[in-house]
Amino acid sequence: MLMNGDSIFAKTDLLKVVQSHGYGCLVMEVNTPEKYGIFQRKPDGLAQKIIEKPKEYVGNLASIGVYKFDSSIIKIARETPVSVRGEYEITDAINTFLLSHAFCLWSVQGKFIDIGYIEDIKTAHKMLENAIFQKLSV
Repeated sequence: MLMNGDSIFAKTDLLKVVQSHGYGCLVMEVNTPEKYGIFQRKPDGLAQKIIEKPKEYVGNLASIGVYKFDSSIIKIARETPVSVRGEYEITDAINTFLLSHAFCLWSVQGKFIDIGYIEDIKTAHKMLENAIFQKLSV
């Protein structure tokens, strides 16, 4: 299991990934696909490919950064070249993984807080502060 460090996930969704058979990723529909890796599905519902922060609309089914792979992803990641954006993209490694593995797309059901941008961190802080306050005042 691999998780991005810039998001907060519900325990129930993390358990869904851990307990599922096979490989895959948590996903959700988003209004700002240009901020995410966007999956395209095959007719059977499995992942076909993922596009990192698309400039043009290709869909809105976003990876939210919780993945389940086998150990081959390590070799794939090591062999992944630097992207045109000058980064080692997880999406490039995922696309290579998809060539030889069925990859499920599990819809997130619980709370998901993206904290990849400064404005998101401020929102997450307020949400968590409110949650803590509510628990303390009960």
